[in-house]
Amino acid sequence: MTQGMRRFRQWCEDNGFGYTTGYKKINSGEIQAIKVGNLTYITDEADACWKANLPTYKAAILPNRNKG
Repeated sequence: MTQGMRRFRQWCEDNGFGYTTGYKKINSGEIQAIKVGNLTYITDEADACWKANLPTYKAAILPNRNKG
């Protein structure tokens, strides 16, 4: 029944943040979760969508300070 889903707490740990931050993401609509009984799950599809919408990293270009 839980194929293609991860428990919410495991999903938080896998993504490197705490449960409070995870619940903030759910409450803000940033990630969708489903309830099965008392447990909260994140589907693989919701996880992929969330990851696809993360901002991209753009490195800053620093001036070259080694000019003679």
